[in-house]
Formats: sequence, C-alpha cells, structure tokens
Amino acid sequence: MARGCKAAAPLPGGIGVAEATLTALLTGRADGAVGGRIDIRTGQVLTQRESDVLRLLALRYSNKEIARELLISAATVKKHTVSLYQKLHVGGRREAVEKATALGYLTE
Repeated sequence: MARGCKAAAPLPGGIGVAEATLTALLTGRADGAVGGRIDIRTGQVLTQRESDVLRLLALRYSNKEIARELLISAATVKKHTVSLYQKLHVGGRREAVEKATALGYLTE
C-alpha cells in the first residue's frame, strides 16, 4: 500500500473500495451504494434510481406515472430528472433519452 494511504473497510463480498471503484470504471457498472452506471468519458455516475427513472422516461411515462411505478413522490421524480439532465448536459426528457441511448445507458 502507498505510504500515507489508509486501508478502506471492505465492501460486501470482501473487496476494498479502491478495487470496487476500479472494477466500476473498467466495466462501466457500479455496484453497492451507487448501483448505477459510469460514463468513462465524463466520469458521471447515474444512481440506480436515476437509471430507473431514465428507463421510464424512455417509455414516455409522465412524472406522476413514474412516481406511481417506483413508489416515490412526484417531487422526488422531479429531483431525479433534474439530476439526470445535469449529468447528461441536456435540457429535457426527450433529449435525455436520446443522449442516454447514444451513451449506452439505455439498451433494447
């Protein structure tokens, strides 16, 4: 271990934080607390919940429908969409879906 670095507590499964971060960067997936995907080009991480909202945006669900589907409030959906727009550098849901598809966040 490098001098001055402290060992991190292992994550579930016995892997360390640095190893988990490296694995996430190499595979484009992050597990555990983040649970989303990493765009290696921008370093932006989508949380699992943002990924869920994005998937439903792609299906043209309204915020109210997304809230009902995910068992969260419409205000929470709004917070997730705003976060998605910022991370994807877009201005709206259609543009978010298009860019997310181009970046590989949405498949099918």
